[in-house]
Amino acid sequence: MTPDQAKLAASPLANCGGLRHGFFTRQGGVSGGIYGSLNCGLGSRDGADNVAENRARVAEVMGVASDRLLTLYQVHSAKAVIVETPWANGKAPEADAIVTRTPGLAIGALTADCAPVLFCDRQARVIGAAHAGWRGALSGIVEATVAAMEELGAAGLHVIGISPDAQEKLIQFRAKESVGFPLLSDPNRSTLNAYGAFGEKLLYGKLIKGVIRSTFVIDVDQKGEGTIAVAQYNVKAAGHVDKLKRDLHL
Repeated sequence: MTPDQAKLAASPLANCGGLRHGFFTRQGGVSGGIYGSLNCGLGSRDGADNVAENRARVAEVMGVASDRLLTLYQVHSAKAVIVETPWANGKAPEADAIVTRTPGLAIGALTADCAPVLFCDRQARVIGAAHAGWRGALSGIVEATVAAMEELGAAGLHVIGISPDAQEKLIQFRAKESVGFPLLSDPNRSTLNAYGAFGEKLLYGKLIKGVIRSTFVIDVDQKGEGTIAVAQYNVKAAGHVDKLKRDLHL
């Protein structure tokens, strides 16, 4: 049996923007004895060649080179690390959760009787993997993982731009500026009037009165119902849209 054939999957992660995931079992590797057979623990007393081959098999299933399959030196902590590039063999950080938004990296957690926890923010393209033993779970490893993901833009929020312009114009603008979030037309300015932040500001030396922030962050609950959480920026030009995309990692 190969690792792919023995791999388990979680249905909530199946629709996470084409990202691969899996919970690998003990089956499908080359190790023997107490390590039989898919042991991927670099810190174990298993043969180094066996571990390297097992990790290469897992990496192949995940679609990456073996040196881009990253696991930690796990210490039952509440520490999460953000990674952008692979580390050298034997140089894994001491922590219990990995978070990344770098394409081409496969991250994982090694467990025996502890719980592996996988995270995915489809919109922000941020993923996380945590090793949650009872000590780590009690001290906050899950919360630390979420906090690290939020640093990379995984706010768990949906961003919607609202404009008084016609929907046809917004469609053209969205395509031209490569805007990755919806732009909705509000010709009667009802949303702006209800939720907009009004005031005065200087714009190129001219005093402007009216709505000074007109892009909203929508917090969607489990029932799919949304509430406006934050008014972000006055999106009046492509430069403002670029700033919004950078700041919110869109």
